[in-house]
Amino acid sequence: MPLEFEWSGVRSIVDGLHVERGSTLTGEPVLLLTADTVEAQQVLRNEVTIGVQLTQTFPSFPPELSRLVGFNASDRPTLAVVTCAGEELSAERVRGLPSTALRAAAESLLDALTFLAEARIAHRAITPRRLYWDGARLQLTGFGHAVRTLPPVRREPGPAAPPWTAPEQLRGEGVVSTADDLYGAAAVLFWMFTGETPGEAADMQGRIELQSDDLRARLTGMFAEPAERRPALGEVRRRWRPPALPGPRPPAFEERDRDAEAAFAAMRRRQAIDDHLGLVSGPVFGAGQPRALNPDRRLRLVAAVVALAVILTAVAALAGW
Repeated sequence: MPLEFEWSGVRSIVDGLHVERGSTLTGEPVLLLTADTVEAQQVLRNEVTIGVQLTQTFPSFPPELSRLVGFNASDRPTLAVVTCAGEELSAERVRGLPSTALRAAAESLLDALTFLAEARIAHRAITPRRLYWDGARLQLTGFGHAVRTLPPVRREPGPAAPPWTAPEQLRGEGVVSTADDLYGAAAVLFWMFTGETPGEAADMQGRIELQSDDLRARLTGMFAEPAERRPALGEVRRRWRPPALPGPRPPAFEERDRDAEAAFAAMRRRQAIDDHLGLVSGPVFGAGQPRALNPDRRLRLVAAVVALAVILTAVAALAGW
């Protein structure tokens, strides 16, 4: 991978990975992720695998998700580069955001969850440290512990980051679902809008009752146990979507809607092409293998080839005649 980037030299450690800020030669902010232990290499391998799957799913990539832009392709990768829009969502940064910006951040966080649900991926590690704010939207990063939810995957204990981690994930019970990420998003939203650190799930409904009518209506049920009692992601998005205003919409809203519709249409076109070609999405290590043809389809294909050969032979004979 050609490293056409400029690095700051300032590093932090997340999930055992060394993280260094940088930028491309065109100025796009990026993160350099490097691994120097076996455990960190496994996290980085998963980051690369999920990053490739997201790139395959969304040719027009959603800005609400960090994008894999380069990696070394060994079976045990030691480095990868991902986009990084803005700055980490710190408590100081949140305190300085006006209500309109907080609403935009909430919408983009739920948009990120929607894109992951479309790709059949659960992040499993949503915390403020994995969210970046660029002044217009949040971007979700850090897919080192993400899993694909199709076929269903049993939950395993960890990664554990109380109070942001869903209780069923901490206990390793049941099957991974969007509800895991919905809990993490609810904890982040509660923290963003109240300035308070969330607590255990059993205490959160009582704390939500103490909030304003508006915030209470938006967060109700998002901390519920078991996970199946939480509202559907579509319902949560409707709660946080701002009410429609009379008259023409601002140009920024129209542009964002057009971008979202274009991204969704591109994803559907890619899915249609994959279905036509018989491809399945998979991890980068052994990804994109063609589906095996079933016997009936194989026989039809052989028959078609034989018929075509007979026709061509007949045409050649007539031409020689």
